[in-house]
Amino acid sequence: MIKYLLALFLLFIPHTFLFAQSNSDILDKLSNDVTIGQTKTTDLEKTLNELDVILKDSSLTTVERLKGMLILANLHKLKGDNKTSLEVAEKARNLASKKRLYLWEARLLGYISSMYRISEMMELSHGKLQEALDTAKKAPESEELYKFYSNAFHEMAYYATNSNEFQEAIAYLEKSNFYLKKINNANSDFLMASN
Repeated sequence: MIKYLLALFLLFIPHTFLFAQSNSDILDKLSNDVTIGQTKTTDLEKTLNELDVILKDSSLTTVERLKGMLILANLHKLKGDNKTSLEVAEKARNLASKKRLYLWEARLLGYISSMYRISEMMELSHGKLQEALDTAKKAPESEELYKFYSNAFHEMAYYATNSNEFQEAIAYLEKSNFYLKKINNANSDFLMASN
């Protein structure tokens, strides 16, 4: 009888209940979709609304909240709203700073730097990138930190090249490759080749 009731119960459980995703899983999927450009402009409003609901969840960890805010900033950028994108990123950076999550703070400063570079505010962009590198020095050693350094030093090479400081640019690229070599995964060769 119990087996019969259990089987009957399982038949009537809603599909979404059986396959419900955690907010963390949804944030990971959204992050991946935004990063590799799978978010379509037609889906932006739906995705923004979904993300808004997730960010209101008080049970999110600080890291999940920061990830969600970075995704939100990226979605606003994709929507063409750079001002809101910068505001969200700055709010997230302040949260990361307050919680002493230095790698997240550095990532967010890097994002802000990129936004200024896209807007052709090169001095502000360079300054934010330097601030990101200074902040990253406080973060614990990790592969994520090495990935950050690799990207940041590659960006610094860009600024040095634009200033006709070619030897400095080469030194930054060497630093970037140094950190790529410290990454212990299959992607390090790909990252180095694309650097």
